[in-house]
Amino acid sequence: MDGADLEENQADIDVQKRNERLYQGKNGDKVQEEEAESDGKIVHDEVRKPVIMRTPRQPTKEEVDTHNITHIPYRDWCPFCVLGCGCNRHHAKVGGEAAMRDTCPNIAFDYWFLNDEDRKQEQNPLIMMKDSNTEAMWAVPCGKKGSVGQEWVMKVLNNELESWGHANNKVIFKSDQEFSIVDFKAKLAGYRLGETSLEESPKGESESNGVVENSIRIIKNRIRVLKCELEHHIQYKIPADKDVLQWLIQWACTSYN
Repeated sequence: MDGADLEENQADIDVQKRNERLYQGKNGDKVQEEEAESDGKIVHDEVRKPVIMRTPRQPTKEEVDTHNITHIPYRDWCPFCVLGCGCNRHHAKVGGEAAMRDTCPNIAFDYWFLNDEDRKQEQNPLIMMKDSNTEAMWAVPCGKKGSVGQEWVMKVLNNELESWGHANNKVIFKSDQEFSIVDFKAKLAGYRLGETSLEESPKGESESNGVVENSIRIIKNRIRVLKCELEHHIQYKIPADKDVLQWLIQWACTSYN
């Protein structure tokens, strides 16, 4: 073996030793990314300890009975939580969020649908009302959009607002620029005793109304969870036009609030 071969062999040995050092992280955790050069050979890598989902533990009967009252928080051992919102777990809130809330209550509104078929045909809409300060929410199946013939819906929402402590104080009604929701919240403001300011999010900026849209996702998941459990107990698939769904919508909001 000539000198050139010896040098190349030594270089390979040096690279191998460097690799061994790179992969020997403290306690098997993440190894700090490092780069080494040796005769034009570059070694760089980052080793992460694989994340393995734990096996859900078996709850006690008391835990199951207590959890089944509201299904809050999400539990991976609950089959109805998994069916209803298995990929949408509750996340911890970021610290200091309360300090960022506005002094004046912001009440957001938006229309939504329980399923894609209703959404495509623009039928059987519901209206969502969300207090971004307290995070309380309420949903009402209103049957159609706009303010015409919706006095009963306004009374229901106004009563709920008063139960949240907004009978006489100033609030801000927020929504997107869809005419039907702008018209509805303007008429709803007339039912209140306190001062009401009306605001619409800029066109094309859906994030401005993201608070109420996130609430819609939460309540839709909760309705699915509650419906799955009810269907399991009664051994019956509940059609979309059954009156019990009206109760499920209210209970989904009440149990979450």
